[in-house]
Amino acid sequence: MSKHEWELVDERCKEFHEVGFIQASSSDFVTTTIMSTKKDLVKLWIEKRMCGDYRTLNLVTPQDKYPMPSLKNYLIALETQTSSQLWI
Repeated sequence: MSKHEWELVDERCKEFHEVGFIQASSSDFVTTTIMSTKKDLVKLWIEKRMCGDYRTLNLVTPQDKYPMPSLKNYLIALETQTSSQLWI
């Protein structure tokens, strides 16, 4: 990253820390900070935003063995139930 991008990262981190979005940590895991460009209102690639690259962390994170059930599946099940079969 360029010096200007590092300054943007420092500035954004201070802002995020002040409002409570991020906090100091002593974790063994860190993430790479990436500055990506974003289109502004006039469709020019000007605005810079700070992103984290969590691919390395995701590789060592255990997968959820019991994922959250889909709301769509519950709604379909409710449509097929009669009023006597519903739990109230």
